[in-house]
Amino acid sequence: MHLVVSFKYSFNLELAMSELKKYGYGEEKVLAIPMQPFHRSSTLTDMVSEDSASLFDIGLVLGTIGMLLGVIYGNLLTLGPVLWGLFGLLLGGGIGILIQILIYQKKKRTWMLPAHRQVILMIRLDEQDRIYELEEILKPYEPTGMATVEGRRGDNI
Repeated sequence: MHLVVSFKYSFNLELAMSELKKYGYGEEKVLAIPMQPFHRSSTLTDMVSEDSASLFDIGLVLGTIGMLLGVIYGNLLTLGPVLWGLFGLLLGGGIGILIQILIYQKKKRTWMLPAHRQVILMIRLDEQDRIYELEEILKPYEPTGMATVEGRRGDNI
């Protein structure tokens, strides 16, 4: 039987492993597996956030405002309300999309902070009763998850 525990790579992991050694779970019974985070390139489709705001939301709003102002003040200008409305639409929409791209670039820089690496500990148990004891030992060290796995006889980690 195995107890599988996941931790963020931190000082708590080191403390948990030293605590396990105190209780007789040394290198022969504990396997630590560091997980590598995935890195992927971002695309324009990543600009859709969790609340379904898209790349064009600010552009559409500013384009509408620009078009409205162009039509209103186009009556006073020489080219007329239709052309000034189109100019306002293009100018407002372009400014809005530019603002959205700048916001996305700023968020992208904050998202590119180092990803938290995960470490999986697999602890081989001789007795099933020790699971609860080990869970109580490891809980103060803030594991991100725990599970038990039934192993076949003769399995070695």
